[in-house]
Amino acid sequence: AMEAESSRLESLRLKAEMAEQQAEAASQKLAASIAESEAKASELERLLATSQKLQAAANASSTEASADARGSAAFEADDDAVLEAQAALLQQLRASGGTVPGG
Repeated sequence: AMEAESSRLESLRLKAEMAEQQAEAASQKLAASIAESEAKASELERLLATSQKLQAAANASSTEASADARGSAAFEADDDAVLEAQAALLQQLRASGGTVPGG
């Protein structure tokens, strides 16, 4: 009976040892998984920051382009106004009998 009890205790001790080793292995896997997740999160944060910088640059560029386009449109409108004024002056000059150089 004593031998059977001793054998059972040894079996339980071995099972406990195995369970402890499995728990340690699971703990190491979990730690590795957490480290990998943290690395991925860090990379995502870096990519997000880069994306936000690019978006801000694109917005600034778009704003500059809009300002340039507005400026160009204003110059074109000014050019049109100047041409119209010149045409009106030529018409008045011709109507009053004056001569236009080269024309």
